Amino acid sequence: MKLKALFAVVFALVLAAPAGAEVPSGQLGVGYQGMFLDNIMNGASARYWLSDNLALEGDIFHLYAEATPSPVAGINHGHVLSFMGKALYAPVVKSNSRFYLGAQFGYAALLIPGGNNNGNLINAGPLMGAEYHFSEIPELGFNFEVGYLWNYAFQGVDPADLDIHLLGVNVAFGVHYYF
Repeated sequence: MKLKALFAVVFALVLAAPAGAEVPSGQLGVGYQGMFLDNIMNGASARYWLSDNLALEGDIFHLYAEATPSPVAGINHGHVLSFMGKALYAPVVKSNSRFYLGAQFGYAALLIPGGNNNGNLINAGPLMGAEYHFSEIPELGFNFEVGYLWNYAFQGVDPADLDIHLLGVNVAFGVHYYF
């Protein structure tokens, strides 16, 4: 509930802020990226705008997860560690914002304590999003993304057995500080 209220406040501030900030080009931004699943998959992120229209991004996510049924007797929890790469193209660039389209590719590992049935999967899919810069703090870029992920399990736990769903529509929110 608190997360929804925080999101509503940030969205209202984005709509109410005056224009004037310039979007970065040729700059590296580092910060937070969160993916909203059944829980929030928190992560560290680095985004580099090669030009006004092209960017590359790398994310590392972590989430505590439960598996049902238990893949190991008596143990039904573990950690999901995910590495995600993104290629972004912004067809619309304004003075303080960008609308972008992109593709995301990732690897995720389910790590179960004391178990030898850890799971691995590869995921990929399209995304679209926007990045906004306030005129008062132009070095911060706030982004919102909607994407779709397909999963390709290649070892261990079936993704359908997890209480998180990396498959399907996902929403992400992030903040990057540009140097």
